[in-house]
Amino acid sequence: DWDKIHIDANFNAEHIENVRFAGQIKIAANVRLRNIGLVQNYEIQDGACIENVASVSVEGTTTFGNGTEINILNEGGGRELPIYDLLTSQVAYLLVNYRYDKSFIAALKEMIHRYVDSKQSRMGIIGAGVRICNCGTIKNVAIGPHALLENACCLAEGTIVSNKHAPVTIGEGVIARHFIVLSGSKMNEGALLSHCFVGQAVSMGKQFSGENSAFFANCEAFH
Repeated sequence: DWDKIHIDANFNAEHIENVRFAGQIKIAANVRLRNIGLVQNYEIQDGACIENVASVSVEGTTTFGNGTEINILNEGGGRELPIYDLLTSQVAYLLVNYRYDKSFIAALKEMIHRYVDSKQSRMGIIGAGVRICNCGTIKNVAIGPHALLENACCLAEGTIVSNKHAPVTIGEGVIARHFIVLSGSKMNEGALLSHCFVGQAVSMGKQFSGENSAFFANCEAFH
């Protein structure tokens, strides 16, 4: 439905080739889209380039990984940590280790829940200068400016907090579901993540596999 596609006044339609649109779409100037099976419910900001991708879609209402609870320290549960894109190691420590102070934990979780609620949307954002090439399925993922996604297999229910000075790189064979990745991090060489928080400047690769884990600033994880 062309009434649901909004483009910048300076947009050049020659930069679109072999793309199927669905739902609400907003496209800024200087955006290049080529060979994409589906683009659905996304705002694509200035200078983004998406080529040879199976699909980039938002389905239903999502918080893009914010609010996902992961089981820390105790695999049987009881010390769940809600992850979100402003989480720090200090807050994580308090949430996991001060469970006996029920009123404190309840108040802290209430603040987090309010923030998570503010992230709910039926539209995703692909930030300015983002480059997505030769990837598989990208579903319900918010992608910050200047991120590079190249040859990733599947990304679902997540947030990539990238910026011009500390871009996030997600490379070949990566599969990540229910995740948060902060600025400056690099994931490649078949890394597999499920229900994970990845802090700033973390490096992952060599088929590392992580589940229900939190990695804070400057960690390295390799198989």
